Amino acid sequence: MHARTLTIFRLYQLFNGIIFTGPVWAVYLLSRGLTLTQFGLVEAALHVGMLVAQVPTGALADALGRRRLLVAAGFFTAAGELGYVYAPGFGLICLAGAIHGVAFALRTGADEAYLFDALAHDDAQAQFPRMLGGLWAVFQFASAISFLAGGLIATWSRPAAFWLTAICALIASGIASRLPDDARGSASQGLSVARSGLAALRRSPRLAVLTIAWSIYWAAFTSAWFYAAPLFAERGASDAMLGFALGGGMLVGALFSWVGGRMHDRASLTATVGGTSLVAAAALVLGPALPGLALPVLMLLVVAGLPELVYVTLSTYLQHNTRSEFRATSMSIAEGFFSIQMLWLFPLVGYLITRSGYVTGYAVCAAMSLLAAGLFIGSQRLAGLDQAAEPEAATA
Repeated sequence: MHARTLTIFRLYQLFNGIIFTGPVWAVYLLSRGLTLTQFGLVEAALHVGMLVAQVPTGALADALGRRRLLVAAGFFTAAGELGYVYAPGFGLICLAGAIHGVAFALRTGADEAYLFDALAHDDAQAQFPRMLGGLWAVFQFASAISFLAGGLIATWSRPAAFWLTAICALIASGIASRLPDDARGSASQGLSVARSGLAALRRSPRLAVLTIAWSIYWAAFTSAWFYAAPLFAERGASDAMLGFALGGGMLVGALFSWVGGRMHDRASLTATVGGTSLVAAAALVLGPALPGLALPVLMLLVVAGLPELVYVTLSTYLQHNTRSEFRATSMSIAEGFFSIQMLWLFPLVGYLITRSGYVTGYAVCAAMSLLAAGLFIGSQRLAGLDQAAEPEAATA
């Protein structure tokens, strides 16, 4: 990969990762009069937007080029962030969530596909994990710092945190426009690409199981993460404290992402995914059961960090089990299934928390994460696309 391209991509990830609203998004919506169940429905609306847009945007990324969709994503992000502040009423707040979901769909898959194919003339198999681990660490580091700053900004003005996040999203779009053009064809080819990506799921049991496992695994940890702010606020955390707690979790995640990019080939997928998932699941159950605020925050750091150790391993495994011509589509399908899981899991967790407490809600997340880990591990025994020609690392 050209050094200039990597520099631009790092800057894009930096501004893309700035989310000043992260620590206060949930509590701000609750302060607008939403209940936990309604908050769950806003998150569900976000994933409806993602789900509707995922496969079409993935196919367009493969057909038109990934850069164009990365540029467009920032404009949808800005609209969603400001919609949370100014949308009058619950219904329009849900619409803002759906627009925000489209932004995620535009970006998801296109970024990793752009990176992987940019390494096509290098040793992509060896370099992609390190590159992805480093770039994902940049994203999470930016998120962590912005979480810390966002909590402090929110003590002065919560809407300001949303405005600043929107501005940074637009800056990220401007930076993405400076990436080398990877135009591939016309929008009319998108339907053919989408069909190829969906057909690959039928031809490859391994890719199909990986897609389902990916969606369940990250839905479980995402649901737990988003309900952490209300948990800590209930224990007495201020906006500034939420920024420090959740920002600390993101910093740990950034460190673990960097480490994961360098250890992915030093241990088997079975050992890394199985071990980290067991410890993270235990932390999910123990965290809300512990008294006070400090101990649950420490458990959050474990939960936030450990899954990132295997993110690069799992993403590389998924990339090696698809093809360049529909690589972004495959990732979009996986994220589409993630949205499906979030549509039922996130509101369910909110309902269980309301009725039975955080321990029960987080226990469901823990169980789902272990189910997904088992699917990841078991998928290694299934047939993949062109299995005889697959790199050995793909079945590690």
